[in-house]
Amino acid sequence: MKNGMLTIEEAYMAMFYFLSIDYSRGATDEVGGLLGSLSWDMTMDRSPMDAGAWDDWLSAVKMSVANRTEELRNMEETYIDW
Repeated sequence: MKNGMLTIEEAYMAMFYFLSIDYSRGATDEVGGLLGSLSWDMTMDRSPMDAGAWDDWLSAVKMSVANRTEELRNMEETYIDW
């Protein structure tokens, strides 16, 4: 993490851990399947098990950045800049 900001890879891992915590509180097939396809620990190059998951993640990041508003920028300063 540089300057208190997450890299795209670190944000992906944070999302994965967030889903893992949710899954541990009440396992569902849907979240379990999603975690299986998003997991990076089982591949040699540490990419997601589902080859399209990384491309989907990058698309989601691009959409998020493109749709930033002043309110989101203020939230980033409050919650991400530690």
